[in-house]
Amino acid sequence: SIKPANALLELFATPLDLIYDPQSRRLLEFRGTSNIAQRNGDYHRVRIVYEYPPTSPAVAKASAN
Repeated sequence: SIKPANALLELFATPLDLIYDPQSRRLLEFRGTSNIAQRNGDYHRVRIVYEYPPTSPAVAKASAN
């Protein structure tokens, strides 16, 4: 979870949840408020799941370095 360290800013910002794959260090999921406003001015709460194509062992090894 990511949230502001400043208590005053925390009153206005909602936390973001980011889930990473520890081996590939790729972002797997984002949960939080989007930057797309609804007609009434509120912002959408979203859950975005990222999927990546499988990689060959050579590519996976190179990206780990």
